Order: sequence, then C-alpha cells, then structure tokens
Amino acid sequence: MSTPRKLEEIAANLDDMSVTVEEIKEDLKDGACANGPGGIEKLDRVQSDMERAADEIEAALTREPQAPD
Repeated sequence: MSTPRKLEEIAANLDDMSVTVEEIKEDLKDGACANGPGGIEKLDRVQSDMERAADEIEAALTREPQAPD
C-alpha cells in the first residue's frame, strides 16, 4: 500500500473515531452514561485532536511535492 493511500486510510479512521466520540458525548449529555468529573471536556479535547490530525494529514496529501534543492 502506498504512503498516500495509507495516510488517507488513517485520516478516515480518525474521522470515524471523531464521530464515535461525538456519539459518546451525546450519550453523556442525555445521561445514558456515567459522567465522571470533566468527562465531556476530556472528550472534547480528544475529538479536537483527532479532527486536527485528520485535517493535517489531508492537507499534506493535497500539497504539491516540493522540488529538490
């Protein structure tokens, strides 16, 4: 598997995990899960980090390759 294809797969997995975190947050808000201290805030940080990583990978894949010096 080529590096760009593998990075695309990783970015897709990060997006999927972000959706899962969003679903967990909704369950916490609805009281379907026990909400420990700072639970939603921690999930917010994890989700933000995953989204940022996926965005950076996608941006790297769309950048023009740099010419050798």
